[in-house]
Amino acid sequence: MGYRADTPATLYRAGGSDPAHSPLEEIGSGRLAKMIRIALSDPDGEVWRYSIAAAGNRMTEAEFVDLAAEFGIPRAGRTFDAPATRQ
Repeated sequence: MGYRADTPATLYRAGGSDPAHSPLEEIGSGRLAKMIRIALSDPDGEVWRYSIAAAGNRMTEAEFVDLAAEFGIPRAGRTFDAPATRQ
């Protein structure tokens, strides 16, 4: 599906250790790029707990991490580009 950074989206976080069978808490809604940034900035690094609903579909971590790379969104202080080398 061709998502855009400004596609309306809702971010959810699973409460238990198994996101597929845990109740979901709605974290917020807004532009897809913003919801991806919020999920990727989880202070505990538990990005696997998040899912994002956009355009009638629910995305898991693998799907929105791919979109983050496409949109150029960094993950937890890292970028998806190769690190710069020091001279």
